[in-house]
Amino acid sequence: MTRFASSVLFVLVLFGGTVVAQTRCPTGPPAYELLRQDEDYRYLSNPACGNDYWDRLKYVQLRSGADTSFTLGGEIREWYEGYRNASWSYGVQDTNGYLLQRPSIYSDIHAVPRIRLFVQLTSDIEAGRNGGPRPVIDESKLFFEEEFADITLSKEPGDRLVLRLGRQEFELGDGRLVDVREGPNVRQTFDGASLNWKASSWNIDGFALKPVLNGTGVFDAPPDHGSTFWGVYAVHPTPKNKGGNIDVYYLGLARKDAMFDIGSADELRHTVG
Repeated sequence: MTRFASSVLFVLVLFGGTVVAQTRCPTGPPAYELLRQDEDYRYLSNPACGNDYWDRLKYVQLRSGADTSFTLGGEIREWYEGYRNASWSYGVQDTNGYLLQRPSIYSDIHAVPRIRLFVQLTSDIEAGRNGGPRPVIDESKLFFEEEFADITLSKEPGDRLVLRLGRQEFELGDGRLVDVREGPNVRQTFDGASLNWKASSWNIDGFALKPVLNGTGVFDAPPDHGSTFWGVYAVHPTPKNKGGNIDVYYLGLARKDAMFDIGSADELRHTVG
């Protein structure tokens, strides 16, 4: 089976992030993140740090003299994909290929201290594929990819604890076990609660979640009430290995009526690493 594909990614940030004033300016603008809520424009609270026309819109202060701000951003991904001898020539064949489109827009609001609201609206569209969109991964015409509230429980130097409630995405470690599923057109998201603790040189995430099931229509992406995903994931950098980390984790997964080759049964899986 031979696969050919090409992609173009366009990123547009219209307004800026929630930040605290800084005196030091970065040597260049920060890179766009895979998870857009991880982007940090706090340096733009210092007007001297702006070096681009759009910087004046990347940080919008809501109240003068207060640590409150508003962000609006988005991106568009256009992806052309085709297969020769798909599924080893069994099933529907498509010699012309098809187009996958993923426009997304998000808002990031810090209206009061210690509380942050983040909403990301996404439209995943497939066009031109013989047999229509594949289930789960090709199309979800309009849905909330993310919709969560962050509550900062502790904000001491070197010790930050944040509770996140709502629809959220994860990329843990290298994404081998838990990832946003960036390759397919429809990304993976979860409903539930997570707790992030940054203490000293450790970054620890604990979570209890329901995977989201995406339909192909509008706002038909409910949580999967038959599945529960939970765990703890801790990361510690290794100074002797540049860019290296030690990852310690426990992941649990329970699924009702999970499908297997010989039938269906309830599944309970534990993973430790």
